[in-house]
Amino acid sequence: MLPRIPKLMNSESFIVFCDAGRRLSELHLNYESVPRIRWRSPPRIDRARQSPA
Repeated sequence: MLPRIPKLMNSESFIVFCDAGRRLSELHLNYESVPRIRWRSPPRIDRARQSPA
């Protein structure tokens, strides 16, 4: 099944769709070269100090 390609009303919409597709394909093909994001660890919850629910 082929992807659905919407009919566009004007050339500005076409340019926006082309740019979005180009950026998406670059991310898809070059995902290994994107710098990693260092996530902070969430705060630890001490379950022994919590009051029973």
